[in-house]
Amino acid sequence: MTPLVLLVGFLGAGKTTLLRTLIPELRAAGLDPSLILNDYQNARVDAELFRGLASDVRPISGSCVCCGSREELIEQLETFSPGERSVMLIEANGTTDTPELVEFLSAHPRLRGYTLPIQIAVVDAKRWQKRFWHNELERVQVRTATHLYLSRRDEVPPDRLTTVERDLAKIAPQSKGLEVARFGEEMGALSADVRSIERREGRVTISPMVKTFSVMTRPVHAHSHFASAEFALPGLVLRESLEGFLSALPPEVIRAKGVVRFQATGPWFIFQKVEQSKTAQFIELPNPPAEAVPLLIVVGPQLDIAALSARLSALIS
Repeated sequence: MTPLVLLVGFLGAGKTTLLRTLIPELRAAGLDPSLILNDYQNARVDAELFRGLASDVRPISGSCVCCGSREELIEQLETFSPGERSVMLIEANGTTDTPELVEFLSAHPRLRGYTLPIQIAVVDAKRWQKRFWHNELERVQVRTATHLYLSRRDEVPPDRLTTVERDLAKIAPQSKGLEVARFGEEMGALSADVRSIERREGRVTISPMVKTFSVMTRPVHAHSHFASAEFALPGLVLRESLEGFLSALPPEVIRAKGVVRFQATGPWFIFQKVEQSKTAQFIELPNPPAEAVPLLIVVGPQLDIAALSARLSALIS
């Protein structure tokens, strides 16, 4: 039976950044991590960041794995051939209805080869509950967490950090803080336990996950109004022009990301900008992407695609 780790968190909370730290810790503990990435439009963009880190990286693009892409998620989990030290990680879309996904993963009869999901909820300490009409979705995403991880905690004052921690303790009292340096050891112990237990009727339930998911499921997805769009970028762009375009994005664009190159013989970069951030982050790829196609992806509620396309045309011209 393979340990199943689910990583959730609102758009731009820092899930991918955490994974890039977490996977080496799992490897250092003698485990063999594999990864399923779910994201709007083109999950292969983030998948490039994990080439050489995880043994098997499987992108699922498009709708959330809690609803529209469920069957694809099941297929990816079913066709995975685990080894004795395998751990399966799932990074869910930033607008995922987490309780529904946890219930789905816990109860599906075709997933008996996995433990109940160990859920890591990534919370941006700087932006927690400052997302206006998305605040409820952000709270929902942490309710079933077994582990909580606060990103950007060094960017907030102590009183703000205390407030966020107090909020999270009320919403998810069953969770514990994620200790990245010890998580590999924790998953190693879980892996050893499930291998030593004789499989009986039903599935192994070695997980502190609460068992009351059904009462949290809502008939209408909280993220149903989100939209996304993918735009082609030219083969080369001026970095200053791209940074100016990203900084001028309208507030309804919660996240923008993509892959780009600035010089014909230069490196490729993955870039992203999170809602109210003033600047974009650029990460240089050690190798060219598998699909060397420059592109931009934007995500947000009620996007004006025509207006964004016009702004982008001005950038390209």
